[in-house]
Amino acid sequence: MQIDDGHNGDFRFVLGGDRSANTLATSVILTPEDGLVAGLDYRVRYRAINEIGEGPWSDSAYIRATTLPYAPPSPTVTSYSASSINFFLGRTEFDGGTIGGPAFFYKLWTNEGGDDTPFHLVSNYDGSSLTYTITAADTVEDDLGNTVLTFEAGKIYTLKLTAENEVGDSEERYPAPTVRVAFGGSPATPT
Repeated sequence: MQIDDGHNGDFRFVLGGDRSANTLATSVILTPEDGLVAGLDYRVRYRAINEIGEGPWSDSAYIRATTLPYAPPSPTVTSYSASSINFFLGRTEFDGGTIGGPAFFYKLWTNEGGDDTPFHLVSNYDGSSLTYTITAADTVEDDLGNTVLTFEAGKIYTLKLTAENEVGDSEERYPAPTVRVAFGGSPATPT
């Protein structure tokens, strides 16, 4: 198996050594230590070799070097009242080298308004807007459309923003910073 430099340059070998171990089921995991740069498209090719000799190279396929995106910053409260809280949602510093489009988006999460309560996806956040408003009596639903929480005055909610690309959610490796908020009071400091 060979891979190029990510700029349609010369190919170099990435599989070698014991030919009996190199089968069609062989998995190849390449990392930045192998010289890969996130966001570049690499050409790969392979060929079969037996005791008679080497076969022709396969057609080239393209792969993208992608990793998990970094966690975005904590949502920032821009204004609040007794019945609504407005947020600014910052962007991650590194998207993981994603292909973009529908494969990359943001997810807003909230807990149930108490310490050690589970987080739920705020399903009506569109995944790309820089602002979001929560009002008292807004609901959060699960994947089946069931209401899992209703925002209420008097509870302190913890919110966080994560980024997801074709590899997975930033939360898998980079814990998202959170912000604690309550309706009608001043917001607490991000954590």
